Amino acid sequence: MIESRIYYVDGTTHDGDPRAAPRYGVLAVLHAGIIEHGFDWYVVEAGRWVGVKGDASLILKFINRAPAIDAVFAGESVTNEAFAPVYARVVQDQAQRA
Repeated sequence: MIESRIYYVDGTTHDGDPRAAPRYGVLAVLHAGIIEHGFDWYVVEAGRWVGVKGDASLILKFINRAPAIDAVFAGESVTNEAFAPVYARVVQDQAQRA
């Protein structure tokens, strides 16, 4: 399974297999040196992360279309002031993993 770090609105992170991670409150995902953020939904499909913008009906269509879905996470919207320190941490983690 894909190695990743998921960053949550409460300041926590989850490392490793995303199937074992909490599914709500995601602010950003770091995987394979790539930072994903600003999405309504984060989907692990066939071992890769996909960011999706749209309401729940869109994600349900996406899931029904793709039987290789491993996990779906709900993104969280926060102010720029709240997001800035999280993003700084993601960038720092990205540099350390390079």
